[in-house]
Amino acid sequence: MGRLKTTSINRSENILPNHAAAESVEDSTSQVKGLIRERRRIALAYRRSQSEIDRERLERIDRELAGYNIDIPAILQSVARRKT
Repeated sequence: MGRLKTTSINRSENILPNHAAAESVEDSTSQVKGLIRERRRIALAYRRSQSEIDRERLERIDRELAGYNIDIPAILQSVARRKT
């Protein structure tokens, strides 16, 4: 019978996440939360006023959120389908 070889798992001394990467994730999360809050506020104002300025601001925020791979129009469509 053949003999099985054993291999050791090389572990790095520092198993904690990189501090800079953790801060980056926290910063991104904070920015996305701020954009979503702003979008909700502007969307409410847009529903009341139907202002072209508010619509443009919503589009700008949607483009910024798309940079974080968040597609607000697709989310809104999905929610609308669930409600029907």
